[in-house]
Amino acid sequence: MAESGKIITLKEKEVTYNLIIKLKNIFSYLLSISFIKNYCMHPLLFFLATLLL
Repeated sequence: MAESGKIITLKEKEVTYNLIIKLKNIFSYLLSISFIKNYCMHPLLFFLATLLL
């Protein structure tokens, strides 16, 4: 995948992919905590979570 003359290496893709997974895991963890505390108050968060996961 070449973008503006720069070739993204497989290692960079792997690092980026791992970072995205970590962020998703942290995000879903935080969401699960907020759901346990006030699920009814965050229907929008639930909607966003279903879109992202």
